[in-house]
Amino acid sequence: MPLSACLSLSQARASRPLAYALAFVLICKMGGTVYGWPAMRAILLRDGVLRPESCGDSDECTEEGLSLAFVYTLGAWANQGGRMAVGIFLDRYGPRRTAPVCALAFATGALVFALGTTVAALAVGLMLIGAGGAGVQLAVQSVSALY
Repeated sequence: MPLSACLSLSQARASRPLAYALAFVLICKMGGTVYGWPAMRAILLRDGVLRPESCGDSDECTEEGLSLAFVYTLGAWANQGGRMAVGIFLDRYGPRRTAPVCALAFATGALVFALGTTVAALAVGLMLIGAGGAGVQLAVQSVSALY
C-alpha cells in the first residue's frame, strides 16, 4: 500500500520538508560512493596531475588532493541535490522554462571551471556543471518520452 494512501493531504504536505531533508542527507552520504573520488584520484596520480612542483618529489600531495576531493564532492552533491531542486522547478514551471536555465548554468559552470585557477572557482564551476547537467537531463526526459 502506498504511503500516500495512509496520509491525508494536509499530513502529506506537512511531511514534505522532512522528506526533503532526509533526501538531502542521503544524497550527501551517498554522493562520494556513487561517483568514486578514489578512482578519479588514482587516474590523476597516474597522469601526473596531482604532482605539481610545489609538492616536490613525493607521490602524494595531500593538500592538493584534499582540495580536489572537496571540489569533486561538491560537484557530486550539486548533481544529485540539483535533481531534487530541478524536479520542483519542473513541476512548477515546466521543461520549456527549466531546460534553458539549466543549460545556461551548465555552460557557465564549464566556462568557470575551464578558466578557474583557485579551488573556489573550480568548486563553483563543477557545482554549476553538476546542477545544470542534472537539470538538462531531467528536463529533456519529457521530450524523449514522446518518441
